[in-house]
Amino acid sequence: AEIRTQLRHASYERVYWAQTPTRTAAPSFDGSTGSPKVRQTETENLTLQSDLTARTELFGMKHELLAGVEYLKEDSSRWGLQDLDPGAGRFYRPGAFTSAPAITYEGDTLAFYAQDTIEFVPNWKLTLGARHDSLDAEYSSLNSPQLDFSETSLRTGLSWHPTEYTHYYISYSDSFSPTADLYQLSGGSFPAERSKVTELGAKWMLMEGDLALRAALYRADKLSYVQVNEVGGLFVLEACRSRGGIPIVFASTSSVYGGGAIPPFREDDPATTPLSPYAASKRGAELMVHAYHHLHQLPVAVARFFTVYGPRGRPDMAMSSFTRALLEGREITLHGEDTARDFTYVDDIVDGVLGALGWVTRTRGLGTFNLGRSEPVLVRRLIELLSAELGVPARVRLGQLGASEVPVTSADVSRAAQAFGYAPKVSLEEGVRRWVSWTRTSSEAPAELGKRP
Repeated sequence: AEIRTQLRHASYERVYWAQTPTRTAAPSFDGSTGSPKVRQTETENLTLQSDLTARTELFGMKHELLAGVEYLKEDSSRWGLQDLDPGAGRFYRPGAFTSAPAITYEGDTLAFYAQDTIEFVPNWKLTLGARHDSLDAEYSSLNSPQLDFSETSLRTGLSWHPTEYTHYYISYSDSFSPTADLYQLSGGSFPAERSKVTELGAKWMLMEGDLALRAALYRADKLSYVQVNEVGGLFVLEACRSRGGIPIVFASTSSVYGGGAIPPFREDDPATTPLSPYAASKRGAELMVHAYHHLHQLPVAVARFFTVYGPRGRPDMAMSSFTRALLEGREITLHGEDTARDFTYVDDIVDGVLGALGWVTRTRGLGTFNLGRSEPVLVRRLIELLSAELGVPARVRLGQLGASEVPVTSADVSRAAQAFGYAPKVSLEEGVRRWVSWTRTSSEAPAELGKRP
C-alpha cells in the first residue's frame, strides 16, 4: 500500500479590455464605438489531496484499490478598470480601478472518492468507482448568492490488455463539476451542472515503451438547464403533438425580456437580448413552441413567471437565502440600492396557471401571458419585511448588480386579465407573513428555516 499527499497552489491575474458591438456598428479600433468591458481578476486556488493505493487478491481475483480525499479552496475578486483618459479615447491600466466595490466569490469543495479495478479473468479488468463532492460557495453579485451542492458521481470501465504494450477500453462516468468558478453567473439559481461521459479508446506502447500512441472516441452530454429547457421541452411538445394535440401550459420566465425591455414588460416586447444562458434557453424553448403551433396547430399557453416565492420554494432563491442569513446573523449583499423585483406569491401563480390552462383548452390557440403582481418592490424592502417578521436585525452590504441581472422587473398583466381573469391578490407584506408562518409550522419546511431568533 502507498499513501500520497499533494498540496498545490495556483494564483492567476487576468486583465482584459473588450468591446461589445452596438446593434448598428461594429467596435472601432480606438474604442470610440461599442460598449467597453474592462476588468481585472485575481484568483487564488489551493488544493490538498491525499490518496491511498493498494493491491490485493480476493476470491481469486486481483484488485487495485484507490481511495482518497480532496479539498479545494477558491477565492476570487474582480474589479472594473477606470478610464484614465476619457476625453481623448479610452485608456486603462492594471490596478486603476473604478470606485465600485469588487465582485467576489469564495468556494470550498470537499470530495471523497474510492475505486476498485478488478482483473476478473486474465487480461480483462473491470473498474468501478464513486465520488462524492460537497461544494459551498458565496457570491457577492447574484440574486442567489449562496450555493450548496452535494453530488455523487459514478464511473465504470472495461479494459482489455492482450499484451503488456496494448490496451483497449470503454468507460462511462456520471460527473459533476465541483468548482465555484463555474457558477459565477448563476450562483445557486439553478441545479448543479452534471455530465454523462462515454469513451472508447486504445493505447499502444512502441519502441519498448519509449513511444506511446493513443486514440479515443469521446462523447459528453451535459445535463443542465439548457438540455432540460430546450431538449426536454422539445420532447414534451413532440409527445403532446403525437397524442392528438394535448394542450400545454409552458412555464417560462420574466428573464427572457433581458436588457432591452422597459418596465412594465409587455408580452409583445421583442425579448431578443437575454442576459444569461438560462434566459436564452427559455427563450429558445418559447420559439420552439411557436414553431410547433405553426406546423402542427399545437395549443400552447406560455406563462412568464415573475419572481415567484412562497411555501416549497427553491432553497437557493432570495426568500429562502435571505431568511437563512437573517436567522444565522449573516450579512446580506444587496445588489444595487434601486434594484426592484415584481415579487409574486405562489398562490397567485397557481391561479394564473389554472387560468391559462382553461384558456388554451378552450381556444386551442397560442398565447403568451405575464404572470406577476405588477407591483415592483425594492429588494431592500423585502429584507426589511423579513427582518421585522422574523424579529431579527438585518445586516446589509451594498454590492453591484450582476451582469446577468436587470435593475427592475415589472409585469403588465392586462393580457392575462382579459383572457382568463387573472388578478393577483397577495401583497408582498401578506406573502412574507405567510412565508414565515410556513417556515415555523410546516413539517415540509427545511429545519434551518424554522429556527427561532
